Amino acid sequence: TNNSDHGVMLDLAKIRTEGTDNKGKSVEVIRYTPESYDGRIESDRRWQAREATGGDASRMLESKIYHERINADNEWAKIGFTALESAYKRAQNNRIDQYLKEHPNNDPKALRSNSIKPGESIVGFIPLKVKKINKIKMHVPMDGYDFTINYDINK
Repeated sequence: TNNSDHGVMLDLAKIRTEGTDNKGKSVEVIRYTPESYDGRIESDRRWQAREATGGDASRMLESKIYHERINADNEWAKIGFTALESAYKRAQNNRIDQYLKEHPNNDPKALRSNSIKPGESIVGFIPLKVKKINKIKMHVPMDGYDFTINYDINK
């Protein structure tokens, strides 16, 4: 929440992160861009939707259509199986899209660089790739100040 009387800028490019492992050694902390992180989340959600809308049966039918097309002995049969495969994939994608509309992602979004107006609050997170890290220190410069956030992963 911006409690000042003027707007402040949150610039993700200026945020610095430091990590330490359980021996106290410095470890690189990789930040995902909000777009790449959201893309990964959307990909995971599509896989979950695929499982929820058909799962193994869908893959078996898709595989059978594919193998029948490969093994067809004339061009017209291959064209027919290719068309059937295409129609099936379109129908499957439509079911997945419908499922995603009915089950929206309500998780907080990754923060983006943003201007925060007086009295305005923003909620989100900064996606990090962390491996073998015990502690993270994040320096967030805003409005001439350097806010430091310390986070102990083991707690």
